[in-house]
This record gives sequence, structure tokens and C-alpha cells, in this order.
Amino acid sequence: MGWQEIFATAPELQTAPAAAEGNSPAIAALPGFGVLGVSGADAAGFLHNQLSNDAENLGPDESRLAAYCSPKGRVIAVVLLYREGEDFRLLAPVDLLDTLRKRLTMFVLRSKVSITDLSAERLVWGLGGRGLAETLDAVGLGAPDTGKTVGHEDGTSLLRLPGETARYLLISTPDAATRRLTALRAQFLPQSAEGWALGDIRAGLPWVLDATRETWVPQTLNLDLIGGINFRKGCYPGQEVVARMKYLGKLKRRCYRISLSGSEAPAPGSEVRDGDEKLVGELVNVAADGAGGYEALAALRMDALDKPLSCEGHPVTLRDLPYEISNETA
Repeated sequence: MGWQEIFATAPELQTAPAAAEGNSPAIAALPGFGVLGVSGADAAGFLHNQLSNDAENLGPDESRLAAYCSPKGRVIAVVLLYREGEDFRLLAPVDLLDTLRKRLTMFVLRSKVSITDLSAERLVWGLGGRGLAETLDAVGLGAPDTGKTVGHEDGTSLLRLPGETARYLLISTPDAATRRLTALRAQFLPQSAEGWALGDIRAGLPWVLDATRETWVPQTLNLDLIGGINFRKGCYPGQEVVARMKYLGKLKRRCYRISLSGSEAPAPGSEVRDGDEKLVGELVNVAADGAGGYEALAALRMDALDKPLSCEGHPVTLRDLPYEISNETA
């Protein structure tokens, strides 16, 4: 059962509101995300040498954010790395998967590594809301043990996302989705994919899209603040640039949560300007806020935060993130 069959069986998943009523446990179908499989005897070392985070020491009950960068240190993709048995999985926006697969494949050379697009075989769901632990138990998907971020159960992997508020990605085989769909519909209220994206924005969790790849360095996306960079590991593409940003104090921009109005949603990559029309940043991710406006993550110059800002002629208001950002510039 793929997404087309699931939406035919459960049409409410396509027409769901942005937020579940009363912040009840909610489920969002996320066909905008996909999964790459990386397998083979050299898979761990290969990924360790390609990503900004540690792959060699990733346990079966752990997941890690990571950046895949160009040699110039620009982020091609933000991925969530986890394991299924001996194999590795990279979750990312589906519109980037082919680019990501092709770029990684260029560096396989003689390594014993196979890279496969598993998006048709791994369906991605978002689970959130109050009372989540009890609801997961009710559908036979116990939350990962304390201190762990991944649980595996009968064709599914449950990944806890970074942040104090419990939010999970459920990755299931089509067969597992078929078996669990009735129970999931009974226990969770439907939420739209855009509502889930709003949750990512409020959590300060950025995703690079195909239209915005190779625009920002990892620290501009706050990946160092949410566990997406290991500064003690060995080299990977762009590592020298990323290290220089940390140790030589060259970082000028960070990712901030903003709100703005407008009749249409601005696209990721839309420019943010100050009162003098000077370019000071771009939008990373955007979602409707459910109240007639929009929220976004925006990569902004830190020295422009005290100035009036706008995007496509609409005033921009800075909002809080759940983690602290130092606004000191070099």
C-alpha cells in the first residue's frame, strides 16, 4: 500500500487541518519526505567521511541530524541518519533524494557500498501532540527507551526528533502501514503536512530543499545547536570551511523563526531585506500559521536583527525558538 492507496482508504489524511483539536495526539502523512538506503561492508566508514556527523559510532537505537555539504561547505541536504539492522538510512525531503543519491554515488569508487532510493518502500509519518507516549503504547509503538532516539517494531522505525517537546517520525514499510492504519486512525487525529512543517519551524528544525541547496553553511542553519555537527570527527566535504566558522569566528548569519503576513506564502529562498532594501537573508522553510499568516525559518545576518525587516513587502517579526542563539558576530 503506497500513498495513493492510503489516501484512498483514509482521505482525511489529505484534507486534515493544520493542528489537531485541543493539541490531541496527531498523525500527519508526509509524502514530501523520503529515505535513501546505504548498505554494504564499507557503509559506516563511507558515510562517516561524507556527513558532518558521526556515522561509525551510530547505534541501532540512535538517530542523528547531519549535513551533506559541497566542498565549499554549503549544505546540499540536511538528513536524519539512522540504522535498520546493519544498513543505514538517510531521511530527507523527497525532492532532494535523487540529487543526494547521485552526489553520494560519485564518491563510492571502490568502496563496498550500495545507495538506493527506498521512498516507495519506506513511508514517512509525523506523530505529535499531548499524551503521545500513552497513545504510542495503544497502537503497539512504544516510545524509544530513555536516552534513546529510535525504536524498531514490526516493519517500522520510530525516530524522536530533537527538542524538548516529544515529536516523532514514523517510518514504515507499506505492509506495516496497511496493518497499522486502522489503529493509527482510531488513536490519532489527522494533521496536515503543512501543520507538521509548522511544528518543525517552531522547533527550529531546518530542511534544505532542492531550490535552496548549496545556499548556507551548516552553522547558519543552527545545525551545531541541535546536534547536527560533530567537530571531533575526521574530514568530510566542506569540513575545513565548517571548522573555520567555529574556531576563527567568521559566522555572520543564523537561522531565526519569524512571522509575516501576505495573501500567498513566500517560497523558500525568498529574500529578506532591511529598511534600506539591503539584502540581509533568505527564507529557509515556510508554513501557514493557521491564523491567516505565515511562519518561517530565515537565515538572517545577526547585525540586522535590530532593524525593520521585510519579505516581499511584508513586515517580518522575530519569534522565539526553543534554543538559545548567541548574536555575537565576528
